[in-house]
Amino acid sequence: MKRIDDIKKSSPPDRIAEIEIIIGCATGRDRAFVLAHPEYKLTFWQYCKISKAIRQLREGLPLAYITGQKEFFGLNFIVNRHVLIPRPETELLVEETIKKIEKSRTIILIDIGAGSGCVPIAAIKTLKREGTETFAIDISRAALRVAKKNSKLRDVNIKFLRGSLLSPLIRRWKNITEGIESIIITANLPYLTNEQFAGEPSIQHEPKTALVADTKNGLTLYEKLFTQIAALPNNDVKLILLCEIDPRQSTAFSDLAKGYFPQASVEIKKDLAGRDRIINIEVNN
Repeated sequence: MKRIDDIKKSSPPDRIAEIEIIIGCATGRDRAFVLAHPEYKLTFWQYCKISKAIRQLREGLPLAYITGQKEFFGLNFIVNRHVLIPRPETELLVEETIKKIEKSRTIILIDIGAGSGCVPIAAIKTLKREGTETFAIDISRAALRVAKKNSKLRDVNIKFLRGSLLSPLIRRWKNITEGIESIIITANLPYLTNEQFAGEPSIQHEPKTALVADTKNGLTLYEKLFTQIAALPNNDVKLILLCEIDPRQSTAFSDLAKGYFPQASVEIKKDLAGRDRIINIEVNN
């Protein structure tokens, strides 16, 4: 009968931390238990599950897809191959969203390209603020199923809608914004080109449609979103748009935003690595 220590001894030293997480998931224990009990004897089925997971890890499948979960903003989220794996740099988008919500009395939060739902769920769960009506939109049915599971798991009330960008809300825009001070729109849309995607081995197992927008330097979907927003009825609601971008796009993105919203303030936020990551656009109607 194999022990935890036997698995670790036969594993590459640089993958030990990941394998400890795999062992924990297979045995239903946390990593602390795995570290403290190297003598723990694995059942036959636990060993089979661990062996399969290690093989997948060696083949390049991300750990989050193997375990079915990923920590983000201090919370565990369900993930699978239908959604992007939440990344540390996206936590900046959550932080900025929280700041904007805290400054507003009556707001609506709309997350576009919801994926796993990590951005709105983390923001609302952290704030614990009642009365923030929240919508999450994605074009993928499979992604929305994952987001709904995460919302239920975290007991967060979000209205999930399927469609392209703001399309599901455009017809009822006047109704949902009546009496609202601010609308916050968060968007982490596909922004890579095919060339950029091909040059990043670490993302080859993630859904390409959630990463690549291969026209107009990766900004085609953001331009479509700006077109939708610019055509919305003007009802004196402050619009705050928080977008995650590739750092190489910051100048082109800022120029694009100013072209659609000449009177808006446009501010770039840097991530912990000092790279341009979030663009904050504020339009006072």
